[in-house]
Amino acid sequence: MAGRHDEILELLEFAPYKSWHYRKWGVKALAAMGKKAKAIRYAEDSHGLNDNPIATACACEEIL
Repeated sequence: MAGRHDEILELLEFAPYKSWHYRKWGVKALAAMGKKAKAIRYAEDSHGLNDNPIATACACEEIL
């Protein structure tokens, strides 16, 4: 709501590994910025070994 989407994306770059638990906020930030295609690619790239692919698919469906 504060419009600090770029800061969220910058912070996610420091994450030690890709985890949907954290990267879902990056997807939401990109979608809020109007970058829907980039948000979907970011979500698809967020699959970790222990992450649920259904959560990623639901986030992508919401964007579309």
